[in-house]
Amino acid sequence: MVVDANILVSFLLTEGETISRLIDWWEEEKIQVLVNDEIGVEYKQVAERLINRRLVDPGKVTALMGNLETEAVRVPSTSVVAKSADPKDNRYLACAIDGKADYLITGDKKHLLPLQQIGKTKIVSPAEFVKLISTR
Repeated sequence: MVVDANILVSFLLTEGETISRLIDWWEEEKIQVLVNDEIGVEYKQVAERLINRRLVDPGKVTALMGNLETEAVRVPSTSVVAKSADPKDNRYLACAIDGKADYLITGDKKHLLPLQQIGKTKIVSPAEFVKLISTR
């Protein structure tokens, strides 16, 4: 699965049950997180902003980023995608295509969720993903 940075922000700020379940499944290796170089850079930038604004515990951010660095599956960027009205979102779509992801998890109701699917990748909210996976 590909995870939009807004999901990481939500996890770090709120530790909501649904997003925490996603993180748990990933840490338990029940699901894989796919990242390309652009997404990795965005994750780091978002983490730095949260720390600099003193919105989160730096240790928690460091732990999550360390896990992403070592456990996420690196996907080479080969696709050029221009499907989203927000050009920054296209990196997630490209990673989903290049990594043959089953799901792209996002909270972006304006640009990504309305697309519903790109290639064979379903674009869903965290709650939708948990519901889909829990019924397997």
